Amino acid sequence: MRAPPISRHRTSKALASRARCAITSTTTGKMRRPAHLSAYLMWRMNWIHPFFGGNGRTSRAISYLALCAKLGFVLPGTKTIPELIAEDRDPYYKALRLADVEWEKQLLDVSAMEDLISRLLAAQLVQIHEQATGRKAPKS
Repeated sequence: MRAPPISRHRTSKALASRARCAITSTTTGKMRRPAHLSAYLMWRMNWIHPFFGGNGRTSRAISYLALCAKLGFVLPGTKTIPELIAEDRDPYYKALRLADVEWEKQLLDVSAMEDLISRLLAAQLVQIHEQATGRKAPKS
């Protein structure tokens, strides 16, 4: 279901268009939420597929950078969201596929990716609690 790679001559135009969309959309609607912006960028960079290799790593890095930038600080944690995704890629691939399915219906829905980022953000921050207290975080 993955979209075919965009031709080389259209890649930079597509990237610039998506960057403008992401930047200008951050003041209204869902894009104001850092996790949503991060989810959108992760999906869209994979969809544009600008490189022959490393597209997943690049999209995860850009997504994480946008999350930190939107929050205004670098997130603490010994394992970052991109590293947590790399440890178990299945939920990441599933979220990408679900966004693609919605896109085929001409809908923009990255909610599964946003949920994944939310869960992984919580896992990253729990590490800080465990490091600070020396014990497992209590279950909520």
